[in-house]
Amino acid sequence: LALPRPADAADGPAFQTPTAYSSVNCTDLRTRCANPQCEGPVPAGPALRRCGGCRTVRYCSGACQKVHWPQHKALCKVIVA
Repeated sequence: LALPRPADAADGPAFQTPTAYSSVNCTDLRTRCANPQCEGPVPAGPALRRCGGCRTVRYCSGACQKVHWPQHKALCKVIVA
């Protein structure tokens, strides 16, 4: 999920993929709760709730989304921008 650097950002730091996402593939994001600490049963497919900002990651509950927000926040803002 590392994003390419814009051509005009040659002097600035490259966007670093947050650790929580470095080993997650796209299929996992569609079929599993994005909160790596989630221990609950995971509903399948459409039953997962999407992040309201980027609509990219999914959560099994509002509680999991709230717990994972500090890790997801930076990536969410980049996706939405």
